[in-house]
Amino acid sequence: MLYTEGRCTALGRIFSLGQVKALPVPSAVPMMHLVSRTISSITLSWPQPDQPNGIILDYQLRYFDKSEDEDNSFTVTSETNMATISNLSPGKIYAFQVRARTAVGYGSYSGKMYFQTLIGSERSVMVQDRLPLIVGSALGGLAFLVIAAIAILAIVFKSKRRETPYTDRLQQYITTRGLGVKYYIDPSTYEDPNEAIREFAKEIDVSFVKIEEVIGSGEFGEVCFGRLKPPGKREYTVAIKTLKAGYTDEQRREFLSEASIMGQFEHPNVIRLEGVVTKSRPVMIVTEFMENGSLDSFLRV
Repeated sequence: MLYTEGRCTALGRIFSLGQVKALPVPSAVPMMHLVSRTISSITLSWPQPDQPNGIILDYQLRYFDKSEDEDNSFTVTSETNMATISNLSPGKIYAFQVRARTAVGYGSYSGKMYFQTLIGSERSVMVQDRLPLIVGSALGGLAFLVIAAIAILAIVFKSKRRETPYTDRLQQYITTRGLGVKYYIDPSTYEDPNEAIREFAKEIDVSFVKIEEVIGSGEFGEVCFGRLKPPGKREYTVAIKTLKAGYTDEQRREFLSEASIMGQFEHPNVIRLEGVVTKSRPVMIVTEFMENGSLDSFLRV
């Protein structure tokens, strides 16, 4: 009994000295992704906080009409990292924030992200509904990644950009990676296109890029052969697409949206985005160099 009492006394001293600290609340959720939308609903997903600091019990999603006061916000609770918000108005822009909860309590809300419901004349098309048609008409049963490679290479190297069946209408692109799920995000859903560039494309210092030869031209400028020498790495060949002088803001957005799309793919059969140059002139998109040119022309030959 004396030993037991002595041990309890020692534990009491530890607690009284504040040596046992409670875990902090979860860190903020870094971002949210648009999964799908209709005229009256929006489905969002988000990753786990970088520092969960415990087991995540659920998430609280707060949203409000951008045109109204933030005090008129609504909240929904989800036990997973995905939620569908219904009973929204057609064509309205809504602000969304999300936070995680553990046994300790709620973490702080994420930064605001804005998403718009479809208007009455639009229709949400999911990739699962379009995939059989795309595969059958394009390559007769080859894998979806091959179709994605053809589309991206055509955008980068063809002299005239051609709209693909899924460029503007794609709402959800899912590919398994280990135990995780990756969602394709349409860059046009970002209210600020520069945010999409910062998320999916790496900024390259223009001093690391050397243009050696013009090998083609496109809708927005020239396609060049060159070299990239990142700090501490060997120099290697790259393709460089430049934005011509005198461009409009709309042309700059369309030009850089290609990088926002390419930056979301990581596969040996898909052209690799090295990065972008946006802080100097000319504006550039730097990619892996394909010595056989565009894939569609190579396949025809």
